[in-house]
Formats: sequence, C-alpha cells, structure tokens
Amino acid sequence: MPETLEFLAFEDEGFKSEQEDQRIRRMRVKIKNTGQINKDAYVRFELTNIETGEEIPVKSIAIALLPYAEQWVQLDLPATLSGRYLAVAILDAGSQYDLKIAEKEITY
Repeated sequence: MPETLEFLAFEDEGFKSEQEDQRIRRMRVKIKNTGQINKDAYVRFELTNIETGEEIPVKSIAIALLPYAEQWVQLDLPATLSGRYLAVAILDAGSQYDLKIAEKEITY
C-alpha cells in the first residue's frame, strides 16, 4: 500500500460556549495515516462565502501522525460570520504526494 494520508471525516460541531462574546463555531477533520512510516503534513483551511465570493483567511495547522494513526484536527471560526460558506480542508503532505481535499457547506 502506498504511504499516504487520507481524510476520514469533516464535521461541523456548531457553536461552542454559552457566553455570547466568546462564541465560536468549530469545524474538525479526521485524518488517517494509512502507511507504515511517520508522516508530517499541513492541513490548510479555506472559507468562502458562497453568495459574495469573499474569502476568509484561515490558518494552516501542522500535524504529525504515526503509522496507521488517526487524528482529529479542529478549527475554530468566529461566530460573527453570517451567510452560506464553503469550508475546504486541504491536506498537504509534501511535493511527492497528491493534495487531498475535503469540502463542507455551512450556514451561519
């Protein structure tokens, strides 16, 4: 089997925190290392408003996975956004590997 990382799930956990001024919206992806060696990668998130095309800048998250390990990577988004958005997660394990992409539509 080729050494690779794969998305297993992309979840919208909804709003977190009961306090209005500290509310966030949490998204998370589950990733698995299907190979026999340790893998380092970056998960890049992109958030685009479907109606306006506005892109919201989101940070990249570095990950490291042992062979056959699974890991949840979470992203907290501001609760102040409104409208319909396309959330995209991009898994980048380096130039020797194909990019993996997962998408989820969310409505604020």
